Order: sequence, then structure tokens, then C-alpha cells
Amino acid sequence: MTVEEFREVVRRVRSKNLTAREALCLAGMGMHGEAGEAAEVIKKHVFHGHALNRDKVISEVGDTLFYAFWVLDLIDSSLGEAMEMNEAKMKVRYPEGFTCEESRVRKDEEQPRPMIKVHNSWDDLP
Repeated sequence: MTVEEFREVVRRVRSKNLTAREALCLAGMGMHGEAGEAAEVIKKHVFHGHALNRDKVISEVGDTLFYAFWVLDLIDSSLGEAMEMNEAKMKVRYPEGFTCEESRVRKDEEQPRPMIKVHNSWDDLP
């Protein structure tokens, strides 16, 4: 399936009885929720010892893409534009590839992110 074919599926299937504001809210929340479902499958594999359900991950990522395409369509944008903007941002942030230091001190943001203390055990928590 091509990107344009998928966009047409989204346009055909999405809710049409909503205001533009409601549609944007539903699509944005849907994107977040579906990404969370994909993360949940991965979390259970990594931390709970479940077998990785590849088909479930793909299905949830596909659902996430459905909502992402809907959001982009609602704001008169495209996957291509989002990818180009992300690439430009990453070139500024990580010109030679990801580093932890460049993640904290982002060249595309005003202030560097402060370091926080990570607790090593429940006993360390305030």
C-alpha cells in the first residue's frame, strides 16, 4: 500500500459527523492512545517476560498511523511534510548522530534541559 492509498483509507473511514475542533481532538487523542497500546505490548515483552506479539505491534502502529494521517490532514499537512520537518530538526540536534549530551543541550531550544536525580531504589524516593 502506498502512502497516498493509506491517506484515502483514512479519509474514507474517519468520523465525519464532528466539528473540526472535535475531529482534531479525537484524532490527537487516538494517536496518543494507539501509540500507548503499542508501547504496552513492547513493555510486556521487555519487562514482564511475554513473547513479543509482532502482529499486535504492527497493528497498533498501523492504528497510530491512521490517527497521525488524520491529524496531518486536519491541519492541511502531510506525512512528507512531517518527515521533512523532523529530519531538519534532527540535523540540528544531532548532526553526527544521537548523543546524551546533545539530547540535554538541544541546539534548537532556548534553554538546556536540567539534569534530575534518578533514584536507584524505592528507599531513595522522597
